[in-house]
Parts: sequence; C-alpha cells; structure tokens
Amino acid sequence: MRHAAVSFVLLASMFVLGAPAQAQSLPGTLTSISTPDGYQLQAYVAVPSGQGGGPFPLVVMPSSWASSYTEYVGEANVLANDGYVVISYSSRGFGTGCAANPQCGYIDIAGPLTVGDVSTVITWALNNTPSNPNEIGVSGISYGAGTSLLAAEHDPRIKAVASMSTWADLLASLDANQTPSLQGIGVLSLASYLGKPGALMAQVNQDVLAGNYAGSVQAVLGDPNTPARSPINDVAQINANGTAVFVANDFEDSLFVPSQVVNF
Repeated sequence: MRHAAVSFVLLASMFVLGAPAQAQSLPGTLTSISTPDGYQLQAYVAVPSGQGGGPFPLVVMPSSWASSYTEYVGEANVLANDGYVVISYSSRGFGTGCAANPQCGYIDIAGPLTVGDVSTVITWALNNTPSNPNEIGVSGISYGAGTSLLAAEHDPRIKAVASMSTWADLLASLDANQTPSLQGIGVLSLASYLGKPGALMAQVNQDVLAGNYAGSVQAVLGDPNTPARSPINDVAQINANGTAVFVANDFEDSLFVPSQVVNF
C-alpha cells in the first residue's frame, strides 16, 4: 500500500503550481552529481526541515527534453514540506548552459547512460541525504517519464513510478503506421540544440536538416540500444520488480500516440 501511496503522491505533486525558481526562496540546495563516466548532473535537492531526522521517502525527478533541474523545483519544495527527500535533476546532455558546458555529458536519446543516471542519482541520495532505501519513487514528464519507466525496469530499488506524457514504444511514437512524425521529430531535433547532441542525435539532426525524416527514424532503428529504449519491451521486469506504476497521457497527444501507451 505504501508503494501505491508514493505513486499517488507523485501524481498529485505534478498538479501543484509551484512558483518559478527565480521568484521564490529555495529551501533546497543546488549540487552536481558525478556520473561513473566522468560527467556532472545538475541537481536541486530538497530535504524535509523540522520533521525529525528521517529516513524519508525519496523522489527522483529527471527533467524533460531540453529542460533542466529547474522544471520541478516547485514540486520538490511541496513534497519536501510533506516529508519527502526530492532530487530534481537535469537529464544527461541538458541543463543550464549545457550546450557550452563540457561536463554535462551528451544526449543519447534515453540510451543506457541516461537510464543509468537515475540509479546514479538514487545511490547518491542514499549516501548523502536521509533517504529511506525501501521507499523510492521516480517521476517525470515526457523525456523524464520514459526515462523513469526504463529505470524501473533496471533498478529494483524503485518502488513506484508516476509517468506523465510518456512513450512506451519509441518507434511507434516517432513512426506511427510507418509514417514519420514530422512535427515530433522536428521539434525534438530543434530542441536538442539547447543541449549537447551525442552521436545518434547528431545523425538524426543531420537527416532532419536534409528533410530526410524517414532516414532519421532509420538512424534510431539501426542503433543497437534502441530496443531497450522502449519500456514495452521489458514489461515483465517491471512486474517482476513489483513496481507500482501510474501512467497519464492525453488521448490527443500528437507526439506519443495513445495506442502505444494503451498497449503498454
């Protein structure tokens, strides 16, 4: 029941209108979390105050595509006031000033490094905050949503996921009915320049600039890590881990079509 409660708290927090980071006092702290391959993840850490020494449930929130740790500062503060340790962090390759920052890492389109970063942040939290190792939730929107589901398949420490506006099948989203999504692929490509595209993202961008949207889909399809980029391909592992999962998507979502989420 606690796992389900964590999941519903994650969901409810996303509907709270937090003030912009620059317009409010920040009870949390800014930090950088080192990755095993030598990069830094920008993070905002909010810890309950005046509620004893813990341990407290942990909520990890990876940012959306082209966004940063600032995305969830308001929600992090609300949850911290309710007794949760919260870490909102910039997904690999994105963040404040990341396009020119050599320490940010590179966008790998929810590849193994990005998914592994969730576990890195969890381990950091357990070592540096009063987090309860038995009560860990992950939540995000869009890019952070898909990353959260994928992380839950790989890390059994994750007990609950709230995944909003997610993909479950990446290729079914970008190439629904064998028709490349010009809008979706184009927007993702353009926004990637706010961060640091890795090799695969650079190939996608090259195809998009040439108007070869089918080629951009084939570039992703041909990458050996692509099957692992779709949570639908390893649902059995989520079930084996016993993770509580909440998914919320718009039936008129023009990027992540509803059919692939329903199938998931």
